[in-house]
Amino acid sequence: MLDLAGGDGGDALRLAASGHHATVVDHATVVDHATVVDHAPAMPAAAEARAAASGLSDRVSCVRADVDALPAEVAAGDFDVVLCHNLPQYVDDVPGTLARSLAP
Repeated sequence: MLDLAGGDGGDALRLAASGHHATVVDHATVVDHATVVDHAPAMPAAAEARAAASGLSDRVSCVRADVDALPAEVAAGDFDVVLCHNLPQYVDDVPGTLARSLAP
C-alpha cells in the first residue's frame, strides 16, 4: 500500500496492523535538484516513531519526497492500493499530480 501525503502514518499503521506492508510518502516540495522545502518536517519522524512503538517497523516504510518526484525505489514499487485522501487539498492539479505520481 502506498500512502501519498501520509503524514504521521495513521492510516498506514492501521493497515500494517492488519498485515499489510505500507509505504508512507510525506509531502515535500522539490524546488530544484539541490533544494527541498519540507512542509511538515515532523511528520515522517512521527510516522517512524509510531511504527516503532507499535512494533510495525518491519511493515511500514517512511519516505520524505514530493509526490511529483517520487524516488526511484518508490516509483518502481508494486503497490496494490494507493491511498491519497490527504493529498488533493494540497495540490492545484489533482489529476495531473496523480498521473505523474502513478505513471508506470
